Amino acid sequence: MKKSLFIVLVLLNYFSFSQTIKATEFKALVNIQVSNLNDKPIVGETVLFVSQEDNKEFQVRTDEKGEGHILIPKGAVYDVKYKDLIEKVKHSSFEVPSGLGKYSYEITIKFEPSDVVNLKGIQFLNDGSVNEMSAMELDMMKEVLDVNPKMEVVIAAHSDNSESKEKSKEITQNQANAIKKYLVEKGIKEERIKAVGFGEEEPIAPNVLPEGRTQNNRIEIRVTKKYL
Repeated sequence: MKKSLFIVLVLLNYFSFSQTIKATEFKALVNIQVSNLNDKPIVGETVLFVSQEDNKEFQVRTDEKGEGHILIPKGAVYDVKYKDLIEKVKHSSFEVPSGLGKYSYEITIKFEPSDVVNLKGIQFLNDGSVNEMSAMELDMMKEVLDVNPKMEVVIAAHSDNSESKEKSKEITQNQANAIKKYLVEKGIKEERIKAVGFGEEEPIAPNVLPEGRTQNNRIEIRVTKKYL
């Protein structure tokens, strides 16, 4: 998928902002603008600042204008990341000096949000429900759906060809249903989610080798109605 990213950093000794938060002697102010490739603001986008020294993470979510404002401690190098659905994507890095002065930065992020995300490591218990580790992954998807209340998705479960076509369809439909059930029980409206088991109908790799079969055994979240 084509993506275009860029960053503009403005280091100021002092600058008056109209925002309610301002840079201090201990923390730098970062102003974020997030939009798609057509310059339409992306609402509810999570932007993260991760310290390279201790992995301490600070995050801010964009408002209806695609803007966000956050204070982060001085004296560190930060990796800037954004969330493409549930995947954290690194955008850039920058350093906030520890010296005297009030530092402020402007960061612009442009990207086209994905329509499909692969849920990794989803596992099911004997009763058909998802296990605890899988729940962590699904909770991240639930958060995306919470932030974007008009988003609608299809849970698409796929398999390799190790079973009959009929059995594969049955297994994957049960998997998709279990994930939908989990999200609905967490508060997502049922009509926003469609569960489909595709069985072996849509392979993305040959089923000859174990690696290919592993790729084909996957669960995707397909966005059918976008953010706003």
